[in-house]
Amino acid sequence: MKTTQFIIAGLLAFTLQGCGLDAIENPNVTEDKFVETPQASATWVNGARAEMASSLSVIVELTELTSDNYFNNRTLSSKVFDIPQIVYTDLDVNRIQTAVHNLRRTAEFGLETVIPQDNSATDEQRAELYFYLGVSHLFAGEYFVGLPEEAYGTVLEPSAHFDAAIEAFDEVTSLSGDTDLVQAANLAKARISFHEGDVTSLRTQAEAVINAAPALNYQVEYDGINGPSNGFQNFLYNSSQDEFAPLPRLDFLDPKYYSEDGAGQDQKPISLFKIEEAYLMLAEADLADGDLPGTRTRLKDLLSDVIANRPVASFDDSRETRSGGNRDDYPLSDTVQVRFAPGAPAVSGLILDRQDGLVQVPVVSGTSVTAQDIDNAATEDELLELIYLMRQEIFISEGRRVVDLGIRYPVSEQEMTGNNNIDSNSPYLQAQIPGFIPLGMQMDDFSVNEAQGIVTIDVNINRVLVQNKTNDAILPLW
Repeated sequence: MKTTQFIIAGLLAFTLQGCGLDAIENPNVTEDKFVETPQASATWVNGARAEMASSLSVIVELTELTSDNYFNNRTLSSKVFDIPQIVYTDLDVNRIQTAVHNLRRTAEFGLETVIPQDNSATDEQRAELYFYLGVSHLFAGEYFVGLPEEAYGTVLEPSAHFDAAIEAFDEVTSLSGDTDLVQAANLAKARISFHEGDVTSLRTQAEAVINAAPALNYQVEYDGINGPSNGFQNFLYNSSQDEFAPLPRLDFLDPKYYSEDGAGQDQKPISLFKIEEAYLMLAEADLADGDLPGTRTRLKDLLSDVIANRPVASFDDSRETRSGGNRDDYPLSDTVQVRFAPGAPAVSGLILDRQDGLVQVPVVSGTSVTAQDIDNAATEDELLELIYLMRQEIFISEGRRVVDLGIRYPVSEQEMTGNNNIDSNSPYLQAQIPGFIPLGMQMDDFSVNEAQGIVTIDVNINRVLVQNKTNDAILPLW
């Protein structure tokens, strides 16, 4: 694995151009030398897996900070995404774009150059590279106001990237015999149908995935010895400092990634596509069609058939004191209750006492929502708020929340500098931050009443989303 990554790193430096990144000629590893090596395709696919892992690690770190899921309680990552303040000159914007770009170019180079010259190449190798290609376009469409599709090319709208992603995922399903890979690709296509508001295709695709892979959890693996490591795990658990702190009402879900050996060699995977998403999209489609009873049934099936069967880990998290530096008033006792907004009911069971023995944390999917909560939701908006609360909780630490918030990153300054198709007045240099998103770090803010033992979140963002459900930036089924 380590040798593979060195080869990939050298070839990426030699071959990858565009998106503002100039080619750097590597005299030690050249394209001609590499494609002539035995099993070149197998080596390249292994390296592409490493690129997928590295890219996802960067994306999760920076998008989770941008959202209301996590607050940077120190200064080792972005200092402004928590505001959220997103400008095209920010180096972290370029980091996200580079992650998406490198994943795409790694897949393209394998498909266009390595595999055609390797007689030993297999359909499964082709399928896996098409999968990474599809993921890169999916990420481009979800996270950015627009991105080029090729070196120094014109900027494509998210819809064009979604179209390119579907073409790649179609290749996966036609080439691969790996059920998990095929169904992950199908779930990705269902997500795109969701983004595009295509309820008919969404229903067909999501139902088919549930029938074919009822426990689907396609994960990206990490390696604590040879790399790449799960960088978000380091921020949440392995570091001796308390870098990232979750919104208090999400405390019971943190950390999703931890190290059993205590030294960081044990690196937990990140879920990329899991079956919970199919249930949640279908529940929202039912609700948009006015079928409140069907929505309740779908959500309760998700609780009983999927989440109840997901693993819960028990481990020592006593080093975590939430006192990283920027604020030291995070609740630490399991007797503390949480209000989701001023005036809301106080809820118990959301805070873990990390000094009172081992903690138990859902490591794939968890939620505070119960079947009784679902039955008690009497109106369309109450059910919709529950759906987005469940989405937030189930996908925490997976880089998904910022998409639900309607936030998109701009094209980076490095891209603009190297791409003649983008000038200083381009609208693609402006981030998309919907007007209903509170600024000034209010998404992460809360107050503490020590006498009452209650923490109150400043803003219930899920309610804000529901109140603005017809806004074009969010909730595409409405």
